[in-house]
Amino acid sequence: MKLLGVLFMLMVMPATAEKILSSEEKVFLAEKCEENSSSSCYKLGLEYMLDGAMGKDNKIELEQAKYYLSKACEGKIYLGCTNLGNIFETGFNVFKKDTLKAVSLYKIACDNGDALGCFSLGSLYYEGTDVEKNTNKAIALFEKSCANNSFSGGGINQGCTQLSSMYKHGFYVNKSEIKVRYYDSRACLSHTDKDWCEKYVSEHK
Repeated sequence: MKLLGVLFMLMVMPATAEKILSSEEKVFLAEKCEENSSSSCYKLGLEYMLDGAMGKDNKIELEQAKYYLSKACEGKIYLGCTNLGNIFETGFNVFKKDTLKAVSLYKIACDNGDALGCFSLGSLYYEGTDVEKNTNKAIALFEKSCANNSFSGGGINQGCTQLSSMYKHGFYVNKSEIKVRYYDSRACLSHTDKDWCEKYVSEHK
């Protein structure tokens, strides 16, 4: 079973990518970031990350993303740690992958309440991608992600949808329609468009 990618999760969060920043806005955010505004660092880092993922000056954009997301992470914007971890995990066909660095960043995020960080770390252990496969640890991390009622950016809680899929198909757990319904019910608790979210969850299992 293929897990949904972290980048895809970012793309379906209305709150994270609602508009492209102008050059003037980027300059303003860069200045605020250097003045220790962690939220400005995060907004700018995410913008560069999405730009880089879409192929706009790929390496230059992603180097900028790493810089600003690192500053956001240091400033306790823990979704910044998660997104930075995604860059290290995937490399985006630009950088050498560094799974150990990604694990460290995801763990920081997860330990500090970022549900997407918990899901991302769980995904690595579930797939056994450059780390020792550990489905028990993965399930515990998915559960920790799903227990968080405030998923990053108001998006679908992938920890919940992953658990729902596992219980529906019997992947490493016994099938349980009760648990499928339970995890489905939690997947959209914080989504900004619950009707769309519930329809999406029902169609993608």
